[in-house]
Amino acid sequence: MEIKKRIVKLNYYLVIIKKRLINFNIFNIFNLLQYFLTNLWIGMKNKLTLLMLLFSSIVAYSQDEDVLRPKGRGINEEEQYRNRRSSSKTGKNPWSYGVEVGSNLNLFSQSMSGLQQDSRLSVFESGSGVSPFIGVFLDYALTDETGIQVKLAYDQKDFSNSKDAILDAIGEDLSVVDAFVTGDYATSTLYLTFTPQFRWNINQDFFLLAGPTIHFKSGKATQKFTETINSPDDVYYFLGTPNQTRTFVSNADNLEINSTRVGLEFDLGYKYMFTPELTFVPKIGYQYMFTTFGKDEKIDDFTKYHTTPPFPGTVPITINSKALHSLQFSVGIWYNF
Repeated sequence: MEIKKRIVKLNYYLVIIKKRLINFNIFNIFNLLQYFLTNLWIGMKNKLTLLMLLFSSIVAYSQDEDVLRPKGRGINEEEQYRNRRSSSKTGKNPWSYGVEVGSNLNLFSQSMSGLQQDSRLSVFESGSGVSPFIGVFLDYALTDETGIQVKLAYDQKDFSNSKDAILDAIGEDLSVVDAFVTGDYATSTLYLTFTPQFRWNINQDFFLLAGPTIHFKSGKATQKFTETINSPDDVYYFLGTPNQTRTFVSNADNLEINSTRVGLEFDLGYKYMFTPELTFVPKIGYQYMFTTFGKDEKIDDFTKYHTTPPFPGTVPITINSKALHSLQFSVGIWYNF
C-alpha cells in the first residue's frame, strides 16, 4: 500500500509540473528537448545511472511536498517561494543539488604544415560533432546574488569530417593515374570532468556561471578512417590480391591524446520554479580548453607517392595546435534541501 501511495503521489506532481510548463509556454520546447535527449542517449553506458539519478531527485521532492493543499499556497508559503527564487542564503538552507543532461557541439582543428595539394590527409585539419554529457552538481548560495557551484560529469567528445582528395594509384594496365577518393574519419573519447564555478544571479530568473574545468580521460580514445575510391573504375586498393577492394578502412583503438586537459567554462542559465524546492533549468555554455587535444607530431604525406621525386615520393608534414572546444546545451533539475 505504501508503494501504491507513492506512485499516486508522484503522478500528481508530474501533472502539476506539466500544467506549469503549459502556462509558461515552454511545453513544446520541453517536449523537443526531451525527444532530442532521449534519442541522443540511446546506446550510452550510463543510461541506467541517469534514470536512477532523476528518479531519486523526484522521490526526494515528493517526500517533502504537502499534498493536502493542492489548490495553492498560503501567504507564508508564497513568501518562502519568492525567497527561494533568489537563491538567498538568508532564511533558508543555502545548499542545492541536482542533475543535468545535455549535448555538446564539438569543434576540432589542428595545424598541418607541408600538406600536398589535394592531400588525402587534409580531411584531418578540422572536424565537428555532437555528443552527450551527464552531470551532478552541488550549489552553495553565498548571498542573494552570488554562489559557488561544483559539477562532476561524464562528458563524451565526438567529432568527424569528410573530404575529397586526389592521390596516385596504379590502374589495371599498371600505369599511374589520378584516383579521386573521399576520405572521412570519426574520433570519440570520454572524459570525467570537474568544474567549480562562481554563480552570479543577473535577476530572479537568469544567472551566469564561470570557472575552470578539468577533463580527465576516461577509457580509450578511438578513431576510424575510411577512404573510398570514386573513380576511375579500374583502380583498387591491394590491386591483384585476395584483399582487392575500393574501400580502405583503418581503426585506431587507442588513439594517443592528452590524458588531462584544463580550460574555462562559461554558462548562461534560466531558472523556472516548479515548487519552492524544485527548479527546471535550461542552460547554454561554452568550454574553452587551454590544453591541446593531443601532442604535436610529424608524419609523411604519401598522397603523390608515384609522382613526387625521388620515388617513392613522400613529403614530411608537421601537426600541432590540436584544439578541441565545445558549445553545450543542457536541461537540469535543481533541488533545494
